Amino acid sequence: MDMNFYLEAAVIPLDLLLCVYLRIKYRDKGAVNRAFRHFAYAVLISTVLDVLFAANFNLHAQRPAIYYLTIDMITHAAAFLATIFFLLYVIAYLNNEEAGRNLNLIIRAVMASYLFFWVLNYFTGTIVIYDEYGYYSEGVMFSAVVFIAPVAVLLGGVVLMLFHREKYERWQWTALFVSFALSGFVFAVQILFYRNLLVIFFIAALCLYVMFFCLETPMYQQLAGHMDGLEDAQVEARRALGQAEEENRRKSEFLENMSREISVPMGSILHLGERILKESMDAEVRRCAVQIDNAGHHLMTMIGDILDLSQMENGKLKLEPVRYHLGRVLMEAETATSTRAQAKGILFDTHYAPTLPDELYGDEKRLAQIIECLLDNAVKYTSAGSVQLSVAGKRHYDKMHLHIDVTDTGTGIREDALPHLYDPFYRAGSETDTEDRGAGLTLAITKMLVELMGGTIDVMSSVGKGTTFHVVLPQEVRGDRTVSDYMKEKMI
Repeated sequence: MDMNFYLEAAVIPLDLLLCVYLRIKYRDKGAVNRAFRHFAYAVLISTVLDVLFAANFNLHAQRPAIYYLTIDMITHAAAFLATIFFLLYVIAYLNNEEAGRNLNLIIRAVMASYLFFWVLNYFTGTIVIYDEYGYYSEGVMFSAVVFIAPVAVLLGGVVLMLFHREKYERWQWTALFVSFALSGFVFAVQILFYRNLLVIFFIAALCLYVMFFCLETPMYQQLAGHMDGLEDAQVEARRALGQAEEENRRKSEFLENMSREISVPMGSILHLGERILKESMDAEVRRCAVQIDNAGHHLMTMIGDILDLSQMENGKLKLEPVRYHLGRVLMEAETATSTRAQAKGILFDTHYAPTLPDELYGDEKRLAQIIECLLDNAVKYTSAGSVQLSVAGKRHYDKMHLHIDVTDTGTGIREDALPHLYDPFYRAGSETDTEDRGAGLTLAITKMLVELMGGTIDVMSSVGKGTTFHVVLPQEVRGDRTVSDYMKEKMI
């Protein structure tokens, strides 16, 4: 009993400090805070009475039995009243005046009934009976009035929270439930195991501070408000992201369908242009047919780029790895680029590492597309000087990293344009560059293809001096022949 007594007495200064602070700092903070202050006052009074009660009965001095009975009644009534104020504090969070009035009527009736049974105990002894030395014997209603009734009120608060859980934020619910769980656990221990345990008000003080720091301090409320706002923002962001992804999917599907629809009549136009070139001998007609053919092929390239872009964005583009000859890919790229470079009067040069393997396993079509896109881009923006293709490989057993460098002496790329270089429909060049730059899809598609193949792409550029693109692609080696062997064989 002594240890229990000291535990209860030790929390009185803590309760008192909290009550004084609430009275000074939060006296005009609204109905909810007012309900919390009343709850804190009730806990303080109950704790003081419980300590005085324990001190009186420890003496077992000779006094009239009614003296001990009255102190017991006052002490337990104060404790019950503290649970009532906890329930009122829960009700205050409902912010519903009509519901609050109805519940207050019920609470008054419960409190009146509780006091009625204690008054009736003076005549019947159904709760507790004392002798003149403070020794007592329990009546048939002792557990119901002393233990079960307060627990029932606390449980009523939890039930109320469950029925009106939409009124409470998560942090409010957590703090109130933790407080109830601690109090309920100690009550259960008292009822089932140790009736003389006097630590309930120590737990009550702990619950007071839990609720104060978690519910009543402005700093925590502000933090909780920010957390709730952050959760709402995350929900809204996920919703917006889902909507954006759906709109992007629809856009990509539209571009894909339109590209396919446009490519059919364009194929017919190109076919008719070829027939005109073959059959017509009129110079003006042939000149117009050549312009139609050039513009048509340019447009077909753009349609193909848009189709590739839409398939990549929808995740429909899949790699098709095969065993292929790297020499063949490089020779075809050389042939196409040499023609364009010669037409512009610039030099096209190649350099391949002597030990560069020829027989590889990977997506030959996409590798060729990457090299051709970079070379086409280099020739387009180079009006004088040269374009160079360099290819090397770093091999480790049957794995190899293919290093591809495309260097030009063209207009270069502005520094402020570099971060947007791979954005779809963005066209970068120098301030003096006047050449048609197309749809701005070439580099965007190139980067997507490189990343799809598990590689990387980097760029170094200086305005007026030129640009170098460096691509690294993982491939598998499937033979011992080199690119030089393949090219020598094809030139014979």
